[in-house]
Amino acid sequence: MNTLLVITSIGALIASLNPCTLSVMIMAISSLLGKSKHPRHTGSYVGLFSVGIFLSYTIIGLLSTLILANLPVGLVGYIGILLALILVIFGVFEIKDYFWYGRGWSFKLSARTESVIHDWTKKHHSKRRGFLLGIYTSLRLSHYTLVMIFAYAVLFVLASPYYLSMPIIWALWYIAPLVILSLFVASGLNVHSFLAWKEETKHIMRLSIGLLYVALGWTMLVYLAGGLHIA
Repeated sequence: MNTLLVITSIGALIASLNPCTLSVMIMAISSLLGKSKHPRHTGSYVGLFSVGIFLSYTIIGLLSTLILANLPVGLVGYIGILLALILVIFGVFEIKDYFWYGRGWSFKLSARTESVIHDWTKKHHSKRRGFLLGIYTSLRLSHYTLVMIFAYAVLFVLASPYYLSMPIIWALWYIAPLVILSLFVASGLNVHSFLAWKEETKHIMRLSIGLLYVALGWTMLVYLAGGLHIA
């Protein structure tokens, strides 16, 4: 349980700090502060944005875990192998962006999604709209996180007797950095400094997530082969 908890917590923390989610946060913060909203209002908006992401990923994680828990163990193992291989492939693409950011195929928001989010942040400034934006963003980033959530669900079902609590723990760790950022925003964080930090570190974020994908895929393959005990 302890090893699995460490793998879950570290993976969620690394995955949460991705350029796509941070770009949405920056768009929302810029729009709200541009409308002369108080930093506390903006911080609350971003905080509820994080809650929306938490709710979405908790539901997705619980559903995927429940589905896998009702399948034969052997089938879950084969699904795990497939997911592990996909994770390694995705990880290679993420690592590629450390060296050639934005070139070729990359995980990013589509132009249409960016346009929708941009319009949303310009028009909807109430706090509850931040919650809805979080749900929308998490669903639009599902191609980015869904494989990881399913992969963790396989480990939860096979390695933990408390598998139904693990998706909630994963989602909590995932939003922890976002909640901390919302507190900084509420205290008057300069959005230009935030944007500069995101641009300076986006390559490292991609590399970190890529290494996470590869490491998680490798861990799953070794575990499924019987060479690792993580319960």
